[in-house]
Amino acid sequence: MASIYVLDSEPFTRDGIKSYISSHSTHSVVGEGNSGLSAIPEILALRPEILIAELFLNGLDGLEVVRRIHEEIPSIHIIVYSWKMESFHVSRAVNYGAEGFVLKNTDRCELFEAVDLVLSGRKFFSESISCFVDANGCATDLMESLTHREREVLQAVAEGLTSPDISNLLYISTRTVEKHRTNLMKKLKVHSQGDLIKYALQRGLIPFHSSSGDATA
Repeated sequence: MASIYVLDSEPFTRDGIKSYISSHSTHSVVGEGNSGLSAIPEILALRPEILIAELFLNGLDGLEVVRRIHEEIPSIHIIVYSWKMESFHVSRAVNYGAEGFVLKNTDRCELFEAVDLVLSGRKFFSESISCFVDANGCATDLMESLTHREREVLQAVAEGLTSPDISNLLYISTRTVEKHRTNLMKKLKVHSQGDLIKYALQRGLIPFHSSSGDATA
């Protein structure tokens, strides 16, 4: 039987997890929280075997919670349970010590399959995000696959610049800009211009402060 702490800002999510655990397993929920800042000292005091945590919390970011808790309790098993996870969320959380990633739109039994697997020393990833993870359970950041020019185009996209604007800014043809946009969507696994802008903003890409004089594509 394992002790579990549930960290999620949604009361119905916490209640659902607790109800499922009590009726389908021998594990027990020893604590719950809705804020990263207030949960950290409680988790450190309770020292549960498993932390089930949402990444998107009020106040302190869930990734920072994962990092701090794993640093203080290296033996803890951390499972991220969230509605949506991009490659960089997975990559950072793995680096910070998470062993499982479960999307909330999957069957809840998947979460408890993850619980059993991480307790046995294995990792678990929902199928839709398994493309971000290699055979050894190591996550990769899709940004690492981008060329320097593609990163420049992505930054410009984040500013809402049009293809002609980007063409003038980077001294490349509009056709080349469109090619970079296509490559970006393919590499970052997004399917629309809106998704590309959202991804760029999520990454906190900074605006251009000066034009590039590099004429290469």
